[in-house]
Amino acid sequence: MIHGSRMMESKITIQKRIHWLNSLFAMVHRPYFGLLFSICCTGLVSSGCEQETPSLASVSGKVFYENQPVPRGAIVFVPDADRGNNGPLAQGTIQLDGKYTLQTSGQLGAIPGWYRVTVIAVEESRSGGSRSGASAPRSLVPEKYRDPRLSDLACEVKAGRENSINFNLTP
Repeated sequence: MIHGSRMMESKITIQKRIHWLNSLFAMVHRPYFGLLFSICCTGLVSSGCEQETPSLASVSGKVFYENQPVPRGAIVFVPDADRGNNGPLAQGTIQLDGKYTLQTSGQLGAIPGWYRVTVIAVEESRSGGSRSGASAPRSLVPEKYRDPRLSDLACEVKAGRENSINFNLTP
């Protein structure tokens, strides 16, 4: 009798699982499921990231090319996985005097660790009304600085301190 009772419970459990899977299958094929699934996944990922995000260290400095301030552009700190940094990118806008301040995910600073650095700076576009004959803007720094593997720019952001990191780019 006990054996028959266990089989009956097992059969009911299997039926419940089949019903649950059928319900899930039906829900997956509804038009709004993709949106709902994306929102739930984003929420789970975001909530997990908030708890694990290390504190950011302040990073600022100046970018020069041939000892002159780079007057505009962007600087990007790419985490150097070869040196153990697998965190997010940090980036900053280069101001007229060459100064930059880094941000990570909209917050000031960068996660401590080693980075490879890229610099992108182009001439200001001169809009002359007509787009015909327009060419790509001229880079203000050599192209190698656009690629973190070729730029030869690397630095370490240190925790618990203000990091002032300057770069003097050469031809």
